[in-house]
Amino acid sequence: MADADNSLRQALLDTVAGLMNPDQVVRKAAEEQVKALEVTDEYGVYLCELTLNPQGLLPVRQLAAVLLKQYIDAHWSQDTEKFRPPEVTSSAKNSIRQMLPLGLSESISKVRNTVAFSLAAIAHWDWPDHWPQLFDILIQAIKGQDKFGVQGAVRVLKELSRDLTDSQIPTVAPVILPDIYRIFCEADRYTIRTRSSAVEIFTTLTNMICTIGEVNKGLQKSLLNPVLSTFSEALVASLSVPDSQTSDSGLKTEVLKALTVLIKNVPKQMSDWLPQILPPVWSTLTTSAEKYVREVVNGGGGDDEVVDSDGEVISFETLVFAIFEFVHALVETKKFRGAVKSGLADLMYYIVLYMQITG
Repeated sequence: MADADNSLRQALLDTVAGLMNPDQVVRKAAEEQVKALEVTDEYGVYLCELTLNPQGLLPVRQLAAVLLKQYIDAHWSQDTEKFRPPEVTSSAKNSIRQMLPLGLSESISKVRNTVAFSLAAIAHWDWPDHWPQLFDILIQAIKGQDKFGVQGAVRVLKELSRDLTDSQIPTVAPVILPDIYRIFCEADRYTIRTRSSAVEIFTTLTNMICTIGEVNKGLQKSLLNPVLSTFSEALVASLSVPDSQTSDSGLKTEVLKALTVLIKNVPKQMSDWLPQILPPVWSTLTTSAEKYVREVVNGGGGDDEVVDSDGEVISFETLVFAIFEFVHALVETKKFRGAVKSGLADLMYYIVLYMQITG
């Protein structure tokens, strides 16, 4: 049995290497071999081993991680639209659930991120009923001292938060929000992208709390109000931080999305913050307009977008869209229309600038 297992492991390693071979014939044969190996019980387990092997070649680990994510998408649950038989066996699922969280602490971002997406895909089907321990694993990771573990766990929680049900929000939100706030504020410890993901989680949870709160009136008071002041202060302060090692247009975009949700849903509580929010928003709008005319309309050079180390596109244009969404929320909220009206002439000027097309 051990010899058979080792043979399958070696066959999988050779196949993954073959998928990266520049020779088209070798690569095609490896693609066919994947189809044969994919139906074996241990295929996913051995892919997990390849992904997590710190002595393995990085290209092999990265490709194994991608193949594992594809395998989970296609074989983990019969209820998915992408399902192809066979379904992963119970023993293989248990092995993968045991091993995969170790990849959250991976120092190489591309491997860590793919592991996080795989965990989120499993969580969609297994948490909380079939894998109740997952949430505790993630919370332990974001409370830990390993910054890579925190980054990996935040990635999973960002995906997981979108799947939360009405019944899960009252239990999950109070546990997550304090650490999400801490991670967002610790600009010197965590990357901009991790802090952006923390803001995304806050926005998702806030949206859900306010939506459920339309029926359950006490939910907003018990879940959101205790953290609203501290979060608002941190979000507002971050808008004024210039682009640097701790801030960029991507982070500001997520911050504006969060503030837009708060303006729409809790206008009374946000009214005190508006005088502090508007100056950096208008400043960003004006400086971005100059860049838009120079680089997009006139084609005066410079890249329109930057891809960060995690492969995410950071574009100032998305920040501009977020600003207009924020202004739209102000206009729709009776309490704040006066703030927009007082600056309407300037606003119309910049809207016209952004309406220009390339020559």
